[in-house]
Amino acid sequence: MSIRRARRIAALGCVVVCALAATEGCLTRPVGLIDPTTKISFTNVLKQSTVDKVDLLVVVDNSSSMGDKQAYLREAVPDLVKRLVQPACLPEGGGAAVARGGDGECPAGSKPEFNAVHDMHIGVISSSLGARLGNMCDPNDKRYHNDDRGHLLNRAGADEHAQAVMGASSYLAFLPPVAENASKPQPSGATAIVDPSALVAAFQDAVIGVHQNGCGIESQLESFYRFLVQPDPYDSLDASSGVGAWVGVDSALLKQRHDFLRPDSLVLVLDLTDENDSEIDVRALGGQGDLFMNSAWQPPHGTSQCGADASDPACVSCSILPDPSRDASCAAPWSKPTEWGFDANLRHVHMKEKYGVDPQYPISRYAHGLSSLKVPNRDGEYPTGAHRYVGNDTCTNPLFAGQLPDGSSVDPEALCNLPRGPRTADMVYFAHIGGVPSALLHDAPDDPKRGKLDELDWKRILGNDPEKFDLSGIDPHMVESFSPRAGLPGPQSASNADAISGRESITDASGRVDLQYACTFALPQPRTCADGDLTCDCAGAIGRPSAQVPSVCDPKSPNVQSHAKAYPTVRELLLAKKMGDQGIVSSICPAHVTEQSPGDPLYGYRPAMTAIVDRLKSQLAAQCLPRPLAQDGAGAPCQVIEELPANLGIVKCSDQPGLVALSAQSQKQYDAQRLRDNPSVAAKDLPLACELVQIGSDPKASCANASEPGWCYVENDGACAQAIRFSKGGTPPNNAKLSLQCLEAL
Repeated sequence: MSIRRARRIAALGCVVVCALAATEGCLTRPVGLIDPTTKISFTNVLKQSTVDKVDLLVVVDNSSSMGDKQAYLREAVPDLVKRLVQPACLPEGGGAAVARGGDGECPAGSKPEFNAVHDMHIGVISSSLGARLGNMCDPNDKRYHNDDRGHLLNRAGADEHAQAVMGASSYLAFLPPVAENASKPQPSGATAIVDPSALVAAFQDAVIGVHQNGCGIESQLESFYRFLVQPDPYDSLDASSGVGAWVGVDSALLKQRHDFLRPDSLVLVLDLTDENDSEIDVRALGGQGDLFMNSAWQPPHGTSQCGADASDPACVSCSILPDPSRDASCAAPWSKPTEWGFDANLRHVHMKEKYGVDPQYPISRYAHGLSSLKVPNRDGEYPTGAHRYVGNDTCTNPLFAGQLPDGSSVDPEALCNLPRGPRTADMVYFAHIGGVPSALLHDAPDDPKRGKLDELDWKRILGNDPEKFDLSGIDPHMVESFSPRAGLPGPQSASNADAISGRESITDASGRVDLQYACTFALPQPRTCADGDLTCDCAGAIGRPSAQVPSVCDPKSPNVQSHAKAYPTVRELLLAKKMGDQGIVSSICPAHVTEQSPGDPLYGYRPAMTAIVDRLKSQLAAQCLPRPLAQDGAGAPCQVIEELPANLGIVKCSDQPGLVALSAQSQKQYDAQRLRDNPSVAAKDLPLACELVQIGSDPKASCANASEPGWCYVENDGACAQAIRFSKGGTPPNNAKLSLQCLEAL
């Protein structure tokens, strides 16, 4: 080992850098020769790796008014499934996609844009988590689906029939009889679907089966977190002691999670909603957070400073002031029920500004849950004596575990201390189809920024710094307000005065309390609303002054709904922003509500499906070295350096199997380059760098299935002419960076 390592640092012939985060991955960076000096040059970081399994969790808002949006998602399902199962054929020399041959294969001179997905799990959950100790969203009211508990749903189609293929664990499993599936086990708790068209039909049925009769206090983010991430999801909530508490463990959810989620799959959370996440943490405010779920309770105001600057320490709840009457804001009563501070359905909007407190979970909790190796269990979230969410990372994140509990035991230690699995953060994506105008995105096929958002785009969508209540630069359509917003056509304007949201309206009179819209879109078939129909936005509009009639209603027949609407989905969008390259955003308001030509790229939610697959394909595609590496009888004369994130707590290389310390010269060279690339970082703060050992010396034999930790160089393994592979036992830690340095003769 020492002889080979000494030779490696003698001269550097090529350098390729990548952040490889799976059991195998190929490198695409060109191998360029450099002079044999002590200077090390690095290319851009490559985060992608090749996977052959996809676990798709679809979160569908099932509150009223979602029926039209669910229908568009249903129509988009074939676009998503077909492209994953049968990727486009691209000419090897570059250019536009070409048609497949009559045999279904790519014609000569072309190849699939990525490896077809022949192993897929699809689960659907709703946004309804019940009353949360309040008096709304009664789970016992059988007319509604108010509490789906974050469980996978087996409600299919308009009649809500169960699908036999879902089985006991309520998910769809696609596993056709192709060569790469020959040795794979059959899905647990579901029946394998082998025909793509049958998968499409079952998926479409599952989307419509969610329905639109669920809780109006939506918990889109908490529902997916509860299913995928929470180590010990509660079985019930209790306030008998006077404070909100989690009780028991939901063993049925653990069983579904165990059967649905594989340790080595690419995971996509797809969220469809027209309203902002509204989840209330019942344990917040010393266990009094559930009061915000009581429609009869009148929340206290925030102090006057809250309206000016909610980040100011003087912005607190009037309830904690010795003499609230001395503050003008505290002395003012709510104008119930026609004010958003009192209305139960709008309490979640701008909570700190209105009340001086925010009993919602921080968005960082969800971003952390989708990317971190460790997360808090309930005790880590609220350590003894805590009155607010803390979030100490105490347990293995189930999303990154190698083996999941099946619910047969709910021992806290067993739920917490799970073995580490091969999945890493770059294999988890969050896609949001929500309340943001398509005009603020880049959906057009000819847009050079298609599917990508830069800081200026995010500023228009969320403002300069929404977590510090700085909304400067935000587009007016994205401002959450129950009053008409500046810069947009006012309440007396025509209903179609604004191409994006229609117009503003008066929402704080005659019992109508609502938010202004982020966007609207024309319904293919207008509908007449009956009074009392909660799924229809124009119910009861006849007889109201025109300024109070929502812009989605026909001005000539106010009880006829001509358009659908969406509110700014700020929390979900902020999560997508925090996810960086792993976040995908599309508008729930289609740019084209009818297909203007076959394959219209802007019809319905086709832009969302395109953006999703375009982002995933970097993980699904085989990524190969552009030319062979020299061999010396002991393998490739290369060195893989692994940077270990500081949050892993690893202080020396020998603490990790397969890693050894760098030689003094390699360490000096590598540190010098890192400091040049990151001049603001001190040398003492550089992450620990180690060498991952090379195993195997035959380029015809892959080490991908080896239990011994390490890497190997392979040629002609089916996916690549030449590539780097990592053994099952050599999976890099979460978020690790690896650089491949090859010492070929000049």
